[in-house]
This record gives sequence, structure tokens and C-alpha cells, in this order.
Amino acid sequence: MERVTKEFPGPPSDPRWNRAWALFHEAAEEGDLTSAARHWIDYVQDIDQGALPADDRRLAKALVWHRAALNYLTYLREYAGEEEDEEEFEESEKPGPLSEPAKDAADSVRKAAVAALMNSIELAPELVKPYRDLASAYLRWGQPDKAAEVYRRLLDRHPDSLEDLQALASLLVDAGKPVEACTYARKAYHLKPLNRPIATLLWRCLVESARYYAMQQRWDNGRAMLAEAASLDPAAEDASILPAFQAVLEFKAGDVVHARSLVWEAVNKAPHPAAALLAVALQAKRWDAPRHWAAMLDSQWAAELQGRFNSKAAAAMARVLSRTDEWGESPSETPEYLQRFIDYMARGVKCKWKRQDLLDVCRLLHEQWDRLDCDDSESEYESASDAEDTSEGTAARLEKLLKALATRGIRLFPDEPIFLATLGDLVLSDGPAIWDRPYARYLFRQLRSLTENASDPERRELYQRAEVALDMLGPGPVSSKPGKRASLAPQQLLYEMLLSGVLRIVREEKSEEDEGEEEASGGAHRQPKRRSPR
Repeated sequence: MERVTKEFPGPPSDPRWNRAWALFHEAAEEGDLTSAARHWIDYVQDIDQGALPADDRRLAKALVWHRAALNYLTYLREYAGEEEDEEEFEESEKPGPLSEPAKDAADSVRKAAVAALMNSIELAPELVKPYRDLASAYLRWGQPDKAAEVYRRLLDRHPDSLEDLQALASLLVDAGKPVEACTYARKAYHLKPLNRPIATLLWRCLVESARYYAMQQRWDNGRAMLAEAASLDPAAEDASILPAFQAVLEFKAGDVVHARSLVWEAVNKAPHPAAALLAVALQAKRWDAPRHWAAMLDSQWAAELQGRFNSKAAAAMARVLSRTDEWGESPSETPEYLQRFIDYMARGVKCKWKRQDLLDVCRLLHEQWDRLDCDDSESEYESASDAEDTSEGTAARLEKLLKALATRGIRLFPDEPIFLATLGDLVLSDGPAIWDRPYARYLFRQLRSLTENASDPERRELYQRAEVALDMLGPGPVSSKPGKRASLAPQQLLYEMLLSGVLRIVREEKSEEDEGEEEASGGAHRQPKRRSPR
């Protein structure tokens, strides 16, 4: 490349070879993305000296500034430890902590990326992608206020951009600005009133706005927000959940008679009274209701749990707990409620279950099990537990309960892959040194068999999980029943891990070859994926 660029003059469109060098650094293994960005920036000057019409030149310069920014952002993701929401690298490939000089260098690259994106936006404000990339970068850097300001500028220019209306509304409600979030969520809803995710987003913004007003004792404003939310009804459970919010607002406002009538309205509309009482008790805590009323509501829910186990009640409560993320709080942040739900569930493993009810419970428990960090969280959970014996810890009890429910699900509904995937994940969580490999192979082979011809995305994802798990487990005996977890000798463990790693690499290379064949047969051009140095 150096010889060519030194011995031959560049073409009229690239007189100093800046574009060629930029492309080289982007594609070559020995290339450097920051150098690519600098060559793109130098290429902007070449465009200025070209013969393009003024408007075309303006747009071309904006696109080149954007390309330079993308190189900076890619460098930060892959070599400076900044990752997107999805996991792009294997654990062993992730960059380690940065040294102080490296941190300073990363800061300078961030500033260069922001400057490049701002230049692109100023030159061509009609382009949407630079705004979105800048907002995403600010979010990744922990600067949501700056990200929100970028989205506002974008929506000033493109007021009907549905994707960005949703993004800004979600960002604002997460940042504790639900009233402003309602403005953008309403616009999105008016553009697509039948879109359920948008209706759910607006519902959440309205409910959080009602809470915001209640905290300021602006009761009429809060009531108006809840009345608007009642007209949306994005999910069937809202028929019983919304009165729970209304009841807590009235408790705070001092209208106890109306509040109690709303509690009973929620109870009558709910699939089971326990679900409505749980929703009211949760919101009483979040909305900082008067302590004596919050304690009364909590005791009513606790009394409902003392009755005979009911699978319908368990599923309804699981759906309430699973929706707490929409209310800005996960079940793991209210450990006393999750703990009591686990205690209740432990009594009903062997009862008669409907498929959907058991699925709802397992999904919630699996999600919470994934979130729990046993070492850091157990003490917090155990201190909040009402149970007498907490020696096992909530995380361990949750894992034990989830295994029992997943096993029950496999027996009752052998054609449902979710239960196989859940139990398989739990078996693999023990670690490669003590895996029950024969049983794990059985579970994931069954899972693969049930999902290999599936067309819906969820089952296709389960199929991929089965393939990856079987690669890790490697060939060997299969058992349909769990056995003893025998520890492997160090040499055998190393062999198993190396074998599974080789199989995964082969599968990844085959997948990349298939993608290459698709592109060669007419697929859209894609930048080659650069990988972090191992």
C-alpha cells in the first residue's frame, strides 16, 4: 500500500490517497481504526477541493465525518472496553482494565468522536443516523441528559420519527422525568395507536407521572394521568393493576373510603385476590403511602398467602412481579416480596398446573435467578426474609425451587421446550468441573429435537442454546435421569474444555462461511467484523 501511494498519484476523487488508506485501516488485520478516522477527516479537505456541486459536497462531507466517528466509536468498543447492550465478545476476549495513559487516550478518542458526529449533524441535519449514534454513545458513557438533548434536536428536525420518539420517552422515564416523557410517548401513540409496545410505554409514562404528582401532593394531576392510562389498557392485567395505583394515590390523598373501594375493585377484577393485593402492597411502598396503610395492605397480602396453595394465584402474582420492571423497580429490589413468593411457591410444586401458569412462574423465577449474585446479594435478601430458616440463602432456595418446577413441567408437558432449557441451564450452572454431563446431554438433545424445525424466534433461540450447550458438553453417555455430580480430574477437565472450545470455533467459522456465501450471492455489503485481540 505504501509503495503504490508513493509511486503513483491518486485519482481525482482521492488525490492524496486518504480514502484508500482509510479503507485499508478498516479492513486489514494490521489496520488501526483511529488512523482510519484521521484519514477520513483528511479526506474531507480533499472533497472541498473537488468538483462536486455545493449541495453534494456538503452531504459527502457529512457522510465522511460520520464514517470517521464510527471508526472512533468502534475503536472504543473493541479496544477500550466499551460494549453495546448485546454481548459482542466471549468472556476471554473482553479487554481488561485500562491503565491511566490508556484512559486518557480513550477520553481523547471520545472527544474526537463527538466532534466528528457534531460536524456531520451541522453539515447535514437531515441525516438521522449521526444523531442516533451520538445519543447511543452518550448513553454508553453514562450521560443520559446529553443523550436526551441529542434526541430532542433530532425530533425537532424529524418530529414523526417513531423510533426516536420511543427512545426519548424511555430514556426520560428511566431518568425520573415521566411528565416530559409523556409528551413524546403520546406522539408515538398517536402515530401508531394499535402498536402494543408503544401503548405499554405510554401507560408506564402516565403511571410514573401520576406517582410524580402524588409525591408533590398534586392529587388532581395524578388522577388525570391514571384516568388517561385507564383508556389504554395495553395488557389484560391492567384491568386489576390500575385500580391498585389509584387506590394508593387515594390513600396518600387521605380519601380512605374511596381508596378501600378501589382495593376491592382491584381484587374483583384480578385473576386471583392475591395478585391484586400484591400489586397494591408493592405500590404502597413505592409511592411512600402512609405507614399504617402500607402495613395494613401488606398484612392483607400476607394473610392471603396463608391459605391453601393455588396455581392460578401463583401465576397471577408472577405476572405482577414480572411487570415491576415497567414501574422502575425489579423484584430483586423488593426482596421481602420475592422471598415470600418463593416461600409460597415451595408449597405448590406438586399441585396440578396449567401449562401457561407454570410457564409464567418459571419465567419469573428464571429471570430472578439470572439476576442474583449469590455472593453479593444473599445477605440483603436474608435480612428481609420473614422465614425462620434462611441458612440456605434466597439464591440457593430459588435455584432448588426452579429445578423442582422445571422437572415438574417436563413431566406434565414434555413437548414444552422452556422447561428443558430452564433445567439444562441450572445443571450447567454448577460449573464444568462437576457437571452432570449425561443428564445435561439428555436435556439439551431433547431441547434440540423439539426446536430444530421451529419458525418462531423464541424457539429458534432455544435451538441455538441447545447447540452451544451440546458443543460445550462434547460427546459421551446420555442419561434421562440426574446422577451424582462427579468431579473430573484436572487433565480430563482440561481435555473436555479444549474439546468444547474447538467445537465452538468450528461452528463459528462455519456460520461465518455461510454468511459470506449469502453476501456473495447478492446480500448487502457489510463491514468485516473486527475482533478484540485475545
